[in-house]
Amino acid sequence: MEKESKSRAFERLKKKIENEVLWIYVSCVLIKKGALSINEIKKEINDLFGIKVNTLYLYSIIYRMEEEGLIVKVEGDPKSTYTITPEGELTYKKALVFLEEKLLQLKKLF
Repeated sequence: MEKESKSRAFERLKKKIENEVLWIYVSCVLIKKGALSINEIKKEINDLFGIKVNTLYLYSIIYRMEEEGLIVKVEGDPKSTYTITPEGELTYKKALVFLEEKLLQLKKLF
């Protein structure tokens, strides 16, 4: 593997891909694992992708995803869990196709 770049441009890219589209990782975890609490989602994202997520930021992402109908909250005792909706799963798959297409375009020019 190539030596890791420390350029600011690379760090900005990494931040955008890991944090600014965190909903993709949340969707992936919920598809793979099923209903999870916020803390379980946070742990899975860290375990699967090596991304450390701020809990308050994750709450804001979860809230937005719920507002958009991508996930639903299931009230529970002692904790609530979240599950992906059919719309959320479709949006996740569309995002993967989009990212794959862009990556292929970049690789063709390389």
